[in-house]
Amino acid sequence: MQKKIVDFSSAYAQLIVLVFLPIVILAAVGAYLVERESSKAIKSEQRTLATAALIRYEPMVKHLLPVILNNQEQGQDTLPLEDSSQRLEDEQSEGPQRNESRAAKDSTEQVTNMALPEELQGVNGI
Repeated sequence: MQKKIVDFSSAYAQLIVLVFLPIVILAAVGAYLVERESSKAIKSEQRTLATAALIRYEPMVKHLLPVILNNQEQGQDTLPLEDSSQRLEDEQSEGPQRNESRAAKDSTEQVTNMALPEELQGVNGI
């Protein structure tokens, strides 16, 4: 007679099959579902924070982007704040574009004076 690896006729084998095996399967399925929902919640929170940051900083970037592109075209990596503000004023003509110049100057000052909000900062404020 051939010997079986697990003999289901014994009480211990039946106990394992009827009690412990379903518990292990349910625990594994539950862990998978919890991990999947946690991942969805984390991604949703990250998406919300990214959208909030985009809404907050997009107006400033729109005004600073021409200055940054102009500096890159001229081969300058960085300019002091006064130079970039003065250059913005010099490049802008009188009339409706003058308001855009003031807005760009204000945006430049805001960028230099602002700090990241706490929810966007990493560990130890970095």
